[in-house]
Amino acid sequence: MCSVLLSHEPDIADAVSASGGFHLQLSGHSHGGQVNVPWLVRGVLPRWGRKYAFGSYRVGDLLLHTNRGLGVTGVPFRYRSVPEVTQITLVRGKMGIRREHDVKKSALVRGSDMAQDGALGLLRALCT
Repeated sequence: MCSVLLSHEPDIADAVSASGGFHLQLSGHSHGGQVNVPWLVRGVLPRWGRKYAFGSYRVGDLLLHTNRGLGVTGVPFRYRSVPEVTQITLVRGKMGIRREHDVKKSALVRGSDMAQDGALGLLRALCT
């Protein structure tokens, strides 16, 4: 059985992983930095959204995906933070995270590689 945690703040993933109670955490909150100026490391990030700002991560045995979302907060625009919609498919019997660019090919996601691919991330989270 797969346990999924929906948590607005992604940076609680370390504590969630240590608890061992969940297989997958889905988060948002950071807007992917929303305003990413090249000389700033990760843009303007809120508290509890700095360590895992966007993309897919493995935190111990926990799979985490932080979605950049579509909206804004504070300033009414985005700069170098492409809006994102993620489709999640849970499949019984497997564990891992896969991303599909299109119907023809897919690749294993490590770190925040998924966030590099643009506006629509198709994430397939496979749980036991």
